[in-house]
Amino acid sequence: MKSFSLRPVLLALAVAGPLVAGPDDVRDLGESLVYVRMERVTAESAALPAAPSLVLDLRYAAGEDAAAAALQAKLRGNPAGRRLLLVLANPETAAPLRRILEPAHLPARVLVLGRAGENFEPDIPVDFDAEAERTAWAAGGTGDLTELITDNPGKIRLDEAAIVRRHQNGGPEDGEPPAAAAAGTPVTDRVLQRAVQLHRGLNALPSGRN
Repeated sequence: MKSFSLRPVLLALAVAGPLVAGPDDVRDLGESLVYVRMERVTAESAALPAAPSLVLDLRYAAGEDAAAAALQAKLRGNPAGRRLLLVLANPETAAPLRRILEPAHLPARVLVLGRAGENFEPDIPVDFDAEAERTAWAAGGTGDLTELITDNPGKIRLDEAAIVRRHQNGGPEDGEPPAAAAAGTPVTDRVLQRAVQLHRGLNALPSGRN
């Protein structure tokens, strides 16, 4: 895992910059954190937004060598002292893109989070079932990202209570969840959630702490 000082990171979180709109999926996560989703990286992809802090979602992204080289230049150009850049990736991210996410190729303020796998070891591994991640990522394409990063234990407890009641009343056998409960189970994007939590945790630290 790359070592990095929290002081420049905290300085980065304190400095705002203009948001440059581009053709990619760009959304505001609050607290000066911007989310960018790239499903296909090309050499002509837009420049990264000049936001104070940024989440770049490259999970399942396609991209050839030329596109990876162009993106690498953008990551290396991450302005010193301006922001924290959190890159989300997984084993299904195109191989040329995964290669540029190796620690030796990235500045200290760029951290990679994601589900680890063969030929992919992120700085911060997140335990996430592959199928569940695909479902959460797909939901994030058009859905509300806030719902994907917010745990809803109350809903889970209600579903569990419904399963117990149905079992006591001669309902479906164990291991066969009621359709309504299964349909109502909230989807959580654990990788995006971890990135947001990391940003908020660093943002909450006193500026003088390393």
